[in-house]
Amino acid sequence: MKQIILIILCFVIHSGWMQGQQHDTLDAWYSKFSRLKNLTISSDQRWLAAKRTYYSATNNDTVIVIDTHHPKEEVQKFTVFAQPTFLNDNGIMGKDRMNRFTFLNLKSKKKIVYDNINMAFSLQESERYALLDNNSRMTLYSRNGDPIYSDTDIGSPYATDQSKKLFACKKESENFEVLDLSGNRPKKILSATDEIQDLILPLSGKYLFIFGKKQVHVYDCNLGYLKDLELPAFKDNRYKITEMSEAGTYLIESVSVEPRFNNNIVDVWYGNESDLKNRNRKINRRYWIWRSVKNLLEEIPTDKFPEFSAIGSERYLFAYHPTSGHNYVHWLPQYKIYLYDMLLKTYRFIGDFKGMEFGSPDIYFSPTKNGYFIGSEDGKSWSLFNLNSDRKKLINNKEGLHKPVFTSDGKSILFEGSDDIIKYDISKSTVQPLDISSDKKVRVLNYRERMTGENKNFYVRTVDAEKPLLCEIIDTLNGTTKLIEWLSPKKEKQYVLTKNKLDVKLADARSRKAIYVLEENTTMSPSIFKYSDTGDKELIYEPISKMETEIKKEIVDYTNSMGNKLRGVLYYPVSFRSDKKYPMIVHLYQIQSNAVNRYLMPEYEYYGFNVRTLLKRGYFVFLPDITYDSRGTGIAALDCVNTALDAISNHPNIEHKKIGLIGHSHGGYETNFIATHSDRFATYISGSGNSDLIRSYFSYNYNFNSPFYWQFENGQYEMKIPFSENKNLYLSNSPILNVEKVNAPILLWAGKKDENIAWDQVMEFYIGLRRTRKSVIALFYPSQGHGMSFKTEEIKDLTRRNLEWWDYFLKSKTDVDWIDKQIKEVL
Repeated sequence: MKQIILIILCFVIHSGWMQGQQHDTLDAWYSKFSRLKNLTISSDQRWLAAKRTYYSATNNDTVIVIDTHHPKEEVQKFTVFAQPTFLNDNGIMGKDRMNRFTFLNLKSKKKIVYDNINMAFSLQESERYALLDNNSRMTLYSRNGDPIYSDTDIGSPYATDQSKKLFACKKESENFEVLDLSGNRPKKILSATDEIQDLILPLSGKYLFIFGKKQVHVYDCNLGYLKDLELPAFKDNRYKITEMSEAGTYLIESVSVEPRFNNNIVDVWYGNESDLKNRNRKINRRYWIWRSVKNLLEEIPTDKFPEFSAIGSERYLFAYHPTSGHNYVHWLPQYKIYLYDMLLKTYRFIGDFKGMEFGSPDIYFSPTKNGYFIGSEDGKSWSLFNLNSDRKKLINNKEGLHKPVFTSDGKSILFEGSDDIIKYDISKSTVQPLDISSDKKVRVLNYRERMTGENKNFYVRTVDAEKPLLCEIIDTLNGTTKLIEWLSPKKEKQYVLTKNKLDVKLADARSRKAIYVLEENTTMSPSIFKYSDTGDKELIYEPISKMETEIKKEIVDYTNSMGNKLRGVLYYPVSFRSDKKYPMIVHLYQIQSNAVNRYLMPEYEYYGFNVRTLLKRGYFVFLPDITYDSRGTGIAALDCVNTALDAISNHPNIEHKKIGLIGHSHGGYETNFIATHSDRFATYISGSGNSDLIRSYFSYNYNFNSPFYWQFENGQYEMKIPFSENKNLYLSNSPILNVEKVNAPILLWAGKKDENIAWDQVMEFYIGLRRTRKSVIALFYPSQGHGMSFKTEEIKDLTRRNLEWWDYFLKSKTDVDWIDKQIKEVL
């Protein structure tokens, strides 16, 4: 008996040691790798900065700083969490997870580290920064890091233009003070017994709005005087302020929330509600127009329309009901928009707008005062409207026009077409390609965009009409990306031509006849390159050397049964030998071939799947593209996967009886469906995936705060038709109805806090598999959501179990107790 106990104890210790060893081995390997992102350039275009992110729990993220005048010199580094900020060309600063703040003087290379920092403020134009520590002490520093002054008992709220103005509050005895901290010493601009709720400094920085619980004040930042604003103050209200014009006209919005139902024993849902997200609360909005020159305040009536939005006009506002008639066939509401004339106090119907780029209507305004804006009334084509008249023009959309950009002179609109940039001449109403390309995807990169108001997809999006366009040209056939400056067909300048993946960050570095980019490929971590206008290429910074072994990959072209031409990416195992056979893992989602040049970063990914890890462990990994059609999501996915596998069926090095299939979220649904209709896979892993489409269609999604049927009719599932009009379509694409046909072991998992795909969809599939005596294990993580949280024990656990599952069924490494417990009993 003692011997048996000793053997069991040794087995448990050995099993735990093996699990810990696998964790330690992965951690040690992952800690060697990082990814550069968010490349930024200082105002004088001399200094480059990028955030270096690690995905191992043992490393801290850092920022690297490079002098472009001397790129071969030592790179400056410091630990950072949030994106670092340049202080013009004098310094750069950032804060880490431990509330440490670092300031690096770019000229002297002096590094100053401050502990226990709560908030940091960058004042670019005045070349200063301010730090608020955990003891409520605010200190203002010069560009050299020398303290200018300190003040105590500083607290929220704060307001800054991130240029030269900084305001904060201070509790002094019984009074609440507002301080201007922009100068060489604190300046008191208000002292009152009224508690300060909020400070708002609009974009121009001309006025500071001070909201107390009893009184509202306005501080003229240029003239330095304070005046009361005859605006009702509401306790605990939120305020939004939008500058409507350069003439000093402001739209002020007050928002308050109150419970709608007070019945504690029943939760009432009405069938005619159009705002289910806010069904249990009432949102009250009030609006005022403040004209600063004459200090005139005028309230806008909300009896007809509860919401208004500034649109960059001195005279007009958009008026609409945000959810009226919303039937959730689309996730976000569509708007019937009226034009409110503040001079005549009248409303004029403009149109019934639908989304083109977003789920809700996206509208773009001319940067000039010609009154033009563009939107869509059918979600398929664009119309040009004029604020100053009742006229509109339908723009010919035969080219498939997307992403409109007004030229800065207001004369033209540029669109991304299917294979060129298309120019619409407003005065002539003509559509003409620019002839940048005839067969490649083209994007304009050097446009600017700003919102006209709050929380709506209303924008001013412009490109300088006097400067060349900076365009990205993507050749999918040859796998190349080109960056060019384009002014006309005869005035084109090429910067970049590469087969690598680009991440372009612009700070108008072209003024030095160069452009800096982050560039990556399968085995090269994102690295900084400099391209001159002569086409010369120079490596500026490579964070890590290339992986120990080059990764072999190939593009697989195939055609599904509907005649759609698709692609897949087949990655070869590390240390591949042509005289061996290897198992393969197929990963599903939708279109995956567009990431063919992405860096294969070894890391813990939120759903336990990592290509680079599997290649190192001796697997092929195949990423086929999937498109949907009238047969339904699951059937179309099955067809695409089958034709993709057919395309590589003669590959001599793939062990075709040892292929696994994995998917997460929508890919999890696809995996579930294929598992009920296929005999081509030896095993499956499915995470957070739907199993019952009808139940999901008629469910309430707490992630989107919406009934979920929009996702099927006009979302990711692309069924294009309601359940009531084609019930068989939904039934034939629902995995749970064929659960008894699953013929290979399947691992299911879900987070029990998942509000996107209800975790009990996974439980339902598990129950179906269990009832029909199929080989299944389900993992449920109580504290996790739709995916595993970054740097948690759960993400490590899921990764380990996935790897052990693959090895068990595809490599016959069967000494895994948690899998044996299921398999040996079932088999």
